[in-house]
Amino acid sequence: MFRRLMAGVLLVLGVALFLPGCKGQAEMRGKFRKEAMIERMDKIVKTLNLTPEQATKFNELKNKIGEKMDNGLKERKSFREEMLLEVKKDNPDVKILGDRAKERIDIASKNAKESIDLFTDFYNTLDENQKKVFIEKVHKKISALETLQEE
Repeated sequence: MFRRLMAGVLLVLGVALFLPGCKGQAEMRGKFRKEAMIERMDKIVKTLNLTPEQATKFNELKNKIGEKMDNGLKERKSFREEMLLEVKKDNPDVKILGDRAKERIDIASKNAKESIDLFTDFYNTLDENQKKVFIEKVHKKISALETLQEE
């Protein structure tokens, strides 16, 4: 059960943080993804009847993920511009391209780990009934995704 939960969390975070939400400028995609992610998070916890302490942890989680998404958008834009400048040169420095790409991967990995830690902290504040409701919602999402993959 824990594996499915973690797979669901990683899937939701991965989709929200790394896949484009719509076509258009990067800023608009980022804004759309952020708003959609926050909306999905709010929808999931709406039925949990959070205590004030839990609500505080949840808001901290939402705010930090929102910040990470904003910073990630700026970083991706800067990274893209930097890569395009280098690639357009007659003799691009592949080492610079590779090193910068690895840095970008490290930053994304660090952000994902921090987001998972924040989620775990929030999840640990839930009582057993709230955890059960949350897990049921995650299972529904996973089942829906599995159904889409089968088609």
